[in-house]
Amino acid sequence: MNRKTIEKAAHKYAESIPQSDERKEYSREDFIAGVEWHINSVWHPTNELPKYSGYLAALMNNGLMETIHYTVGIGFCKTQLKGYALWSYVDDLLPYRKEDKQ
Repeated sequence: MNRKTIEKAAHKYAESIPQSDERKEYSREDFIAGVEWHINSVWHPTNELPKYSGYLAALMNNGLMETIHYTVGIGFCKTQLKGYALWSYVDDLLPYRKEDKQ
């Protein structure tokens, strides 16, 4: 998702709100801020260890990304995240399913 896609979705969202033009512009800005917050909120610094076992998406310092399987409490430590810039739970990067919302 890039900035242009976010802005297009924000515009569509703001237009669907039956309010004044000024409120629609604020809604657009709020939508963009919310999307940017969500994108940034799923990424963790490497000095923060994962709390749950499963798969991680790890962003390397050179810009490449790979997945890592980790198990909490069985030898997973900060040294395994050495060379990475950020990590995220893979589940946090996947789209929500309808059954997850209920």
